[in-house]
Amino acid sequence: MSAAAGQVAAKVGEMGLSKEQADAIMALSRDLIERVVWEVVPVLAETLIKEEISRLTK
Repeated sequence: MSAAAGQVAAKVGEMGLSKEQADAIMALSRDLIERVVWEVVPVLAETLIKEEISRLTK
């Protein structure tokens, strides 16, 4: 995730924004990424676990 944050920071730096504006965008980006991860990863993990259980019990 630090590589992605670095890429976002580089893009934000190219926008000519003030440090405060850039920091706000980075904070929003982190928040959005965290929300997506918390919504997607548990569902994906559950699916993978169920598939593995099904495979092992056949």
